Amino acid sequence: MARFPAAVIGFAMRHAYTPDPARQSPASDACRRRFVAALSAVPSRVAAALIFLRTSMKVLRYSPGLLAFFALWHPVPVRAAASMVVDDAGVTPRGQCQLEAWWRATPGGASATAVPACNVLGTEFSVGITDVRHGSAALDIGAKHMLRDPEQHVWGLAVAVGLQRDWQDPQQRASYLTVPLTWSFGADGATRMHVNLGLVALHAGSDATTAGAGLEQVLTPKWTVLAEASGDDRNGWGAQIGMRRPMGRASSVDLMVGRDHVAAPRGWITLGVNLAMSP
Repeated sequence: MARFPAAVIGFAMRHAYTPDPARQSPASDACRRRFVAALSAVPSRVAAALIFLRTSMKVLRYSPGLLAFFALWHPVPVRAAASMVVDDAGVTPRGQCQLEAWWRATPGGASATAVPACNVLGTEFSVGITDVRHGSAALDIGAKHMLRDPEQHVWGLAVAVGLQRDWQDPQQRASYLTVPLTWSFGADGATRMHVNLGLVALHAGSDATTAGAGLEQVLTPKWTVLAEASGDDRNGWGAQIGMRRPMGRASSVDLMVGRDHVAAPRGWITLGVNLAMSP
């Protein structure tokens, strides 16, 4: 399906304008052909990048140990989030990028998710993809802007918007709006509470209101307790708890267990990493 847009655009560019050969010079005709060829190649390159990202997710889906290996390399500090569902109010520092990735196993299979993000002019832009063992995949394109910095104040505020769609079925798509809030307590902000409120508008189905609350409690310089609960008014809610440990100079690894509280409850285990990268 990824090749379909390239084929359509390439066909349209070749047939949208057909000049009269008698009035077209060889030089201008050659220039037009090069322009059409270059423009037609753009969708293919974008599709190839997405296919590469999804292929990487398939590798991580079957090799969760690679996540811990990747966490041993990168030079700058990271912020909270990683495998937690509830987001914080912080963003990647301006001009820098990060990668959040996690592997999740359930009784019915496993999935891998990667969310690279970069801060451009004060707004964090991200492209995430999730690959599930039975063959489905999901794409998430988002933007997040911090309104009040939780690193500089007792509480912080941000707003995030995005689009989600199923890789195989374009009709399964949604747009969302989320407002993350973060409060810091105790000495040096050792306790952090995150609250999310949001809306999800489905292309085919009823809209949903989302909410979540998360906790980060620093126990020692090497260990942080993570806990959260989140859900919506259509599909119920779930919760997870676990630990975070720094790895290397500035990365972190999460290990969490969780459970859905819906009509057909299921449990899961999550291994996640948060990698920050220099510009």
